[in-house]
Amino acid sequence: MLAAVHVGPDRLEVREVPPPALAQGEALVRVRACAFCGSDRHDLARGPAEPRIAGHEFSGVVEDVVGGAPIAVGQAVLVDPIVRCRACDYCLAGQDHLCRSMAVIGCQTPGAFAELVKAPARNLHRKPEAVPFDVATLADPLAVALHAAELAPVVQSARCLILGAGSIGLLLAQVLTWHGAGEVWLADIEASHLELARCLGPFRTVHLADGRTDGLPTECDLAVELAGGAAPTLGLAIESVRKGGTVLGVAQRPPTEIAYPTLVFRELRLQGVFGQTSRHFGQAVQLLGTGQVAGAPLITDRFPLVHVQAAYRRFLEPSSVKVVVVP
Repeated sequence: MLAAVHVGPDRLEVREVPPPALAQGEALVRVRACAFCGSDRHDLARGPAEPRIAGHEFSGVVEDVVGGAPIAVGQAVLVDPIVRCRACDYCLAGQDHLCRSMAVIGCQTPGAFAELVKAPARNLHRKPEAVPFDVATLADPLAVALHAAELAPVVQSARCLILGAGSIGLLLAQVLTWHGAGEVWLADIEASHLELARCLGPFRTVHLADGRTDGLPTECDLAVELAGGAAPTLGLAIESVRKGGTVLGVAQRPPTEIAYPTLVFRELRLQGVFGQTSRHFGQAVQLLGTGQVAGAPLITDRFPLVHVQAAYRRFLEPSSVKVVVVP
C-alpha cells in the first residue's frame, strides 16, 4: 500500500509499505480522508526518531475485522484516534483522555496518511450518511472543543473570547453558542479566518494584524488560548477576563512566563485542556450528523495522497483552515 512516511523535519515521503497486520479486536480501515491537525505543525517539524506514518484525524471504510465487532466490513466509519486501556483509574473515572497507557494512532502507532490503517474495533463509529468523508475528519477536533467547553465553569450567557480562529477555534465558537453563550468573540491575525467565522454564526471578530489589540473585549467570563507557539495570546487571554474568570489553555506552547500577580489578585482560573474523551468523540459524531455544528466550510483544501508534501506546505500557510488528504 502507499503511505506518507515522516522521514525528516517537515518532510513527508510517499512510499510503498506493507499493509497493517491485525490482532484480535482490531479493524482494518481503508482511508477515505485524513486531515492535518494543529499538533502536526509541531510534530512534523521535528525529525522522527525513526520513519513513521502520521495522521490521526481520519475516516474511511472497514476493510476487515478480527474478532467480533459491532461494525461490519463495508461500513463507513469515523475513528476515534485515542487508544485507551479502559481499565486504569483515569479511564474508570471517566477521564479516559488521561489514560495511563494512552496511545494515539498516527503518533505511537502508524497513522492514516496511508491507503490503509488499523485501529481498535471499539474506536470505530458509524459515519452518518449526511456527513462526507472529508468533513468526518473534524470529529476529533470537535470532540476537543466539546471537552474544552465542558471544563469551563460557566458558559450559559457568558462573554467568551477565542484567541486563534483555526479549526478548533471555529468549532469551539459553534459549541459555545450551542451551550448558550451570550457573546462569542474570535481574534486572529488571519483576516480570512475571521471572515469564515462571521459566516458560521453571530460571532464578533477582532483582527490582530500589526500587533494591534485595542479591539479585544474586556471583562470576559471565559478566554480560550488557541494560537499556541510563541504568540502573545496567553497573556492577552489572562488580561481579557474579569475577576474570577477562566482561561482555557488548549494549544501547544513552549514553557512560558505568565502574569502570576494578575492570576492571583484577580482570582482567575487557568485550566489546561488536553485532547478529548471517548464520550465527547461520540457526541461530536452526533453533532456533525445532525448538522448542529457546521464542518464543511472549514475544509479549505483537498489533496491526493501522492501530493501529501504539497498538502503539508499548504497546511503551513496561514490562510488554510483544514487541509485534507484523500488517498
